[in-house]
Amino acid sequence: MSNELIVLREKCLVRTKKNLKEALGIPDRRIAQTVSAIGELEEALCACSERLKDWYSLYYPEAATRIKKQEAFARIVSDKKLRSEFTDITQDSIGADLAPNDIHHIRAFAKSLALLYSEKGQLEEYLEKLMKKDFKNLYAVAGAPVGAKLIAHCGDAARLANLPSSTIQVLGAEKALFRHMKTGAKPPKYGIILSHNLLQNAKHDERGKVARAIASVISIAVKVDVFSQEDNTEFLTKKLENKLKVIERRRLKKRGLEPGKEKGRSKHTDFKSPKKGGKK
Repeated sequence: MSNELIVLREKCLVRTKKNLKEALGIPDRRIAQTVSAIGELEEALCACSERLKDWYSLYYPEAATRIKKQEAFARIVSDKKLRSEFTDITQDSIGADLAPNDIHHIRAFAKSLALLYSEKGQLEEYLEKLMKKDFKNLYAVAGAPVGAKLIAHCGDAARLANLPSSTIQVLGAEKALFRHMKTGAKPPKYGIILSHNLLQNAKHDERGKVARAIASVISIAVKVDVFSQEDNTEFLTKKLENKLKVIERRRLKKRGLEPGKEKGRSKHTDFKSPKKGGKK
């Protein structure tokens, strides 16, 4: 190999390493990994919390029935050694009298779960900061979890920005979409954005319209974040609010009512920035 080719090869290797380093350093990668880690933690915590309740029910089934929230149950079990420490629950338990060593291992398992719940909370705070810093417009209209899941699903924000709003609307529902194309089943109306709090609060028969409104504004928001990095959060949240008001007016007009005159009006007309991303 000639000296010129050797030099060219070395330069190409240096350039390739530099490009790879830049690609791995973009915030999209950190956001995708963080939201994926949160999702996997949620799945593991759900399964392990059910196991803890079943396990602790051998000793104190009344506590397992009384305490509904999984995180609270894990923390309480990790703190309390004996039934007598539960002052607000009956002491006349039908549970077995387990040996101290048995209770020790149950509490150790509960402590591990409590630590995982704390780690999940820290990751959620970290994700909020990442989204608010690097994708402020998307964060304002979609919330951190929904926005991050959309980015992770596409691989990076640039790919998401190049998608039309109709595709963004059904991202995550590809199986249902292909089933519709193959068998003629009903097409999906929404995918990942179903967890958006405005969509969760919308009436069931209005969810398709609300999903289209959310997807259209998300499409604009991510394009602004990727291509101009301008802060248009106020304009975009107002735009989404106006779209929802149009949907509400049309619904009331169809029923022969005036806006604001109906009792129990649709919750999605009162727009608030979905910082926590709705239901989990």
